[in-house]
Amino acid sequence: MIKDLLISFKDNIKSKSVNPLFGAIIIVWLVKNWNLFFSLYYFDPKASLVEKRAFVIEHFTNRPFLGTLLWCIGEAFIVLALSYLLLNAARLIINFYEKRLTPYVYKWTDEKSIVLKSKYDTLESERKRLEKKVEEERDAKLKLQEDYDNLEKRYSELLVNKPEQKTDVSPINTNVVNIQPVEWTV
Repeated sequence: MIKDLLISFKDNIKSKSVNPLFGAIIIVWLVKNWNLFFSLYYFDPKASLVEKRAFVIEHFTNRPFLGTLLWCIGEAFIVLALSYLLLNAARLIINFYEKRLTPYVYKWTDEKSIVLKSKYDTLESERKRLEKKVEEERDAKLKLQEDYDNLEKRYSELLVNKPEQKTDVSPINTNVVNIQPVEWTV
C-alpha cells in the first residue's frame, strides 16, 4: 500500500516536472530571484549566520512570495505563448522554404528532378489502375489454370476408367458388283 502510494507520488511529480508550464514558472522565478540564489552560494565567508538569515528574510519581505509567484506565473504564460508562437513561425518559414521555394528553384535549375503535383497525381492514378488490372488478370489466369487442371484431371480419369468398347462391326460386304464400261457408237 505504502509502496503504491510512493510510486504514485513519484509518477505525479515526474509528470508535473516535465510539464512546460511548471518548468517555465520555475525558470522565471529563478531569474526573478537570481540575487537570492547567487547570494546563498556566494555569501561573504566572514558573514555570520544571523546576517545570512537577515538577508533572506529581507529578500522575502521586500518581495512577498505569493505576489512574486503570481507574477512569475503570468510571465511564464507569456514566455510559453511567445515560445510556441516562435516555434510555429519557424515551422512556417521551414515549410514555405521546403514546399514552395525549393520546387521553384529546382524547376528553374533542374527541370528533370522535379515533377508537378498534378502530373504526379495523374501518374499515380494510372499506376493504381494498372495495378488493379494486373491483379484482375492474375486472378483470371489462376481461375483458368484451375479450370485447365480440373479438365486434365477429368480427362485422365476418363482414360483410366474408359469402358471397353464392343467391336461388333458387321463384316464388309464382299459382294461387289463389277461394272463394265459401256461403249457408245453412233
